Amino acid sequence: SQHWVSGRFTQQVTRATVNADTLNVRSDAGANFDKVGSLLKGIEVFITEQSGDWSKISLEMRWVKTSYLDIE
Repeated sequence: SQHWVSGRFTQQVTRATVNADTLNVRSDAGANFDKVGSLLKGIEVFITEQSGDWSKISLEMRWVKTSYLDIE
């Protein structure tokens, strides 16, 4: 069985890997926003949006400092 998704429901993403020992995940693009989690080195993420030095890493509001990612 095959499943198809219309292009209007897809989003361009960029693959990246966490390069910091522990990377704080923020509620918005900036260190002054609440920490909502953390990621360990080597974890693969998908960037859906960028704002200045910050990358949004999910369809929810989850942001990380781009310099702590190795972008492929």
